[in-house]
Amino acid sequence: MSSDEELEMLKRMRLARMQEALRQQQAIAEEIQREQEEEERRRQILRAILTTEARGRLANLAMVRPDLVATVENLLIQAYMQGRIRRQITDAELKEILRRISSSTKREISIRFM
Repeated sequence: MSSDEELEMLKRMRLARMQEALRQQQAIAEEIQREQEEEERRRQILRAILTTEARGRLANLAMVRPDLVATVENLLIQAYMQGRIRRQITDAELKEILRRISSSTKREISIRFM
């Protein structure tokens, strides 16, 4: 194989690697776009079904219990999609929902001294 052929082969290989890297970057960008659109859709639904005070409560709670907030949001969105929520949920109603869910998901912690 001559040096010109080797050089041409290396150029083709490099071009192929660059094209593959570009395809991967585009796939990642598309995935990020889909995730952002889904998150915006979730925010819109929550804006529609929660009062301002209830949304504020969830936002504050998310700082200390993101797992609980994610569970509540998922349940609310699911209920909305199934047509079970027909009006906005007030802060008092959200407190009750949170109380019920957190009481059913309490973790038992025990400390043993040896």
